[in-house]
Amino acid sequence: MATVVNYNQSLLFDGFDDGVIIPHNANLSLSTFTVETWVKVNEIKDDWQFVLGKLTPETIGLKENYGLWIHPNTTQIQIEFATSDSSSEYTDSNSYLTLNEWAHLAMTYDGTNLKLYINGQLDSSRNGER
Repeated sequence: MATVVNYNQSLLFDGFDDGVIIPHNANLSLSTFTVETWVKVNEIKDDWQFVLGKLTPETIGLKENYGLWIHPNTTQIQIEFATSDSSSEYTDSNSYLTLNEWAHLAMTYDGTNLKLYINGQLDSSRNGER
């Protein structure tokens, strides 16, 4: 269940289906960036698991600026970045996360290269100019 964050509050997660929704702010629509997080996968699920990103509700579905996901039925990571209104660049990890172990994930885009780092090591990359 997602939580809408208001000012002057703190967050407490119980470890089950928790998340945070931050209201839209143009400062979060990035063109070059590094986003990072720690993640611990406790079980393999049969659907995409959203880890972090910037999603914008649209008339049909969701449009994303950037996103980091866990593939269904595995612990493989996918990162994606919208390169225009109609296309995006993505890459899948070459390695898999280990169940019940913390992993540091970082996703970068420098205007040309989309990269995924796992525990400080470059895992995969894709060239695509915006």
